[in-house]
Amino acid sequence: MTSAVSPVPVSERGWRCGLANLLLKESRWWRKSWLGLGQVLLWAAILNGIYALILVTMPEDSEEGIEIFVAIAAGTTGYGAITLAQGVLVSEKRSGTLAWVLAGPVSRSAVVLSKLIVLVIGSLVTMLIVPGLIAFGETSLILGETPAAGPVVGGLAIAEVGILFYLSLTVMLGTIFGSRGPVIGIALAFIFIGPFLMLATPDWFEDIMPWRFPELVADVAQGEPLATPVPIIACAGWTIVFVAVSLWRIRRDDL
Repeated sequence: MTSAVSPVPVSERGWRCGLANLLLKESRWWRKSWLGLGQVLLWAAILNGIYALILVTMPEDSEEGIEIFVAIAAGTTGYGAITLAQGVLVSEKRSGTLAWVLAGPVSRSAVVLSKLIVLVIGSLVTMLIVPGLIAFGETSLILGETPAAGPVVGGLAIAEVGILFYLSLTVMLGTIFGSRGPVIGIALAFIFIGPFLMLATPDWFEDIMPWRFPELVADVAQGEPLATPVPIIACAGWTIVFVAVSLWRIRRDDL
């Protein structure tokens, strides 16, 4: 590790070996480069820009409000998750950086977990928390009302489950393939074919995928009861499976 990331003596053993130093290394790109600020500006422009446009053009007697923002976030941040995660392992494997990192006192599991943890935290802050706070201000300014925080936070929490699904899926694909093409292609295809599969598959299949999240989070953000918890539980389960496959695959990769 370089001194720029202030490494600490490695005390972990087994699968956690080197995890603390790797977390420092990965988080540095968000804290001390343009990545973190760039993501904040990008998602504020996309989510809050679209939301502001909808607010100023909606009829005055409309009962809709911040639930629109939450639904937009749930429907679009999957693309951002895939874009962020599609090169985190592939680029390092191709450049030889990953093999160099593994020459130190770090485990392969710690490499994958450090990237996932930092991606989850970074996406949560830049795609949901900061735009969500801005959306509160937009709603108060344009509609003249302050939304209830509880339902909105609940809706955004469900949206984060969807982000976790796509982050873990993309990282898993990065452990399987050696180039970005298949990784981003398969992950994006999963989003694009979702609406078509919903028309041709039974309800139970739709319920175990994240494609209904925009509908669910909008209801929750509006203060209505959750229609069904099955998609949330299922996608949390898929995330665990994807992470487990990633850890299994990286241990067997010939770097």
